[in-house]
Amino acid sequence: MNQNSYISGRATISMDRYVRQVLLSQIGEEGQRALHDSSVAIIGCGALGSSIAEHLTRAGVGTILVVDRDFIELSNLQRQHLFTEMDVGEPKAETAETKLKAINSDISITGIVDDITSRNVEHYIQDRTLVLDGTDNLDVRFLLNDACNKNKIPWIFGACVAVHGMSMNIQPEGPCLRCLFPQIPPRDSIPTCDTVGIMNTLPTIVSSIQSTEAIKYLVSGQLDSGLLVVDVWERDVRTIDVSQRKNCPCCVDHIYESLDVRAPSATILCGRDAVQVRPPFEMSLSLDSLAESLSSRGFVKRTPHILFFTRDTQTFSIFSDGRAIIKGTNDVKEAQSLYEEYVEKYAKEK
Repeated sequence: MNQNSYISGRATISMDRYVRQVLLSQIGEEGQRALHDSSVAIIGCGALGSSIAEHLTRAGVGTILVVDRDFIELSNLQRQHLFTEMDVGEPKAETAETKLKAINSDISITGIVDDITSRNVEHYIQDRTLVLDGTDNLDVRFLLNDACNKNKIPWIFGACVAVHGMSMNIQPEGPCLRCLFPQIPPRDSIPTCDTVGIMNTLPTIVSSIQSTEAIKYLVSGQLDSGLLVVDVWERDVRTIDVSQRKNCPCCVDHIYESLDVRAPSATILCGRDAVQVRPPFEMSLSLDSLAESLSSRGFVKRTPHILFFTRDTQTFSIFSDGRAIIKGTNDVKEAQSLYEEYVEKYAKEK
């Protein structure tokens, strides 16, 4: 075997690729082997998730799963540097998989286009060494918090909006996200990138912190608690102690409320003037056939993974699993009615 390579688990890894990392006293060859033998799940592939995925891919984490429900829009390119103009309209998770495999072919990378719900969250995180949060809403984060605590998997929370960001490492023993946020605030009280904007350097900073903490944990098993808060505009960085709440339903009482909640059939996507509608049954949907059926009723654009359909003021983004994002309305009932008329009637139940 070449002196610039070594065996880690099931594969021979080139030392040359990671030489600058192996030179670090905090990592070394043993740490690099630990990275290669680790398996992480990144939930969400927007500004945070795509950056985390790239960091961990380049660092040589052996198995990476990326799950995201959305597709790339032009407005994403301001801060989601893994994607380009050529990717607009394509699913984030599958596009990320292709690009990350071109960066590092030594590791296993899988991108899944799916919506994280109480039905599937445990499937995606099971047997992972670590879970990383790249989502953009507290509902999914509460779900991750419950699922990771139940399965005794550490996870790293991250969030950013405007010029403010935060990150928190969460161990199964707590404190957890419910210690920080006992309840989900009202939807219209939470600022989002779509309502107040975002500085494009902020996700890079927060995702770098999350990625560094991930590498530290995968190498050493150490995961420090505390909430790290960043104001990128004022150059202010501080760590705030988070105490475990004595009556925390998650990390103290191990009552997993989010896992017991069935995902609603339609969800308003905050700040996007859009509603996501899930199919009422497991369906078989041919996007090619649907495109043909809808061509006389509006403008149709077909990509390899998504069908876009525009009529009047609404644009449908329809996925092969029957899920659709309807842009141009915040009315759940209207979105469900439109879904039934333009999607469900053409689908067949499996």
